[in-house]
Amino acid sequence: ENSVTRIIRCAQIMGRSEKDTLSAAQIFYPCMQAADVFYLKADLTQLGMDQRKVNVLAREIGPKLGFWKPVVVSQSPVTRAEASTTFNRLGQLFQSVLKHSVPVKSKIASSNSPVTRTEVIRELGRFYRAAEPEFKITLKPVTPDLPRITVDDPSDRKLLVKLIERGCVPMYSSLVTGKTKTLTVAQFGDDIGFFLARVSEMTHVPSVRWTPYLHGGD
Repeated sequence: ENSVTRIIRCAQIMGRSEKDTLSAAQIFYPCMQAADVFYLKADLTQLGMDQRKVNVLAREIGPKLGFWKPVVVSQSPVTRAEASTTFNRLGQLFQSVLKHSVPVKSKIASSNSPVTRTEVIRELGRFYRAAEPEFKITLKPVTPDLPRITVDDPSDRKLLVKLIERGCVPMYSSLVTGKTKTLTVAQFGDDIGFFLARVSEMTHVPSVRWTPYLHGGD
């Protein structure tokens, strides 16, 4: 949606917050920067970590305006602020779909420092426990490849193994086998998307019509 509210969410690129009072120039700035992507005919964009939201904006509006969806080349680590915002939105989604009286809120302190893999693992564990009472089905257990797991802390490792076994974290994702303490935007997005898909699958009764393993017979 190309709304003013959507544009204001890009205020971070100017060191501002969505809650700040913005001038007209500050609202137009993200629009102009996104327009540059298409004016320069850039198929790939590689801006700084603080400009990441403009990359996302360009990807969202490009196809709607008859342009392309530029590929974002970003190896910058996800910040604690970004991770906290993502998990808070996930909590709001849980509240809406799972009918929780109070949304689950992130315990990651918002800052511009990189979020660590262990912090993400702990948050996924909290959100898993919040959704668990609503599970309608149990997925087939996954056998973790224990030697490949690169998380050393015993409690975090135990939690991660549980999430893998429950099918909520892919065994060979960067969250599990990564060589660094942080995650890139793509890696973080993949893990959150995978987790949300599995939780959604377990909290809804499958349709007999569309679920092959419930058909019976052949």
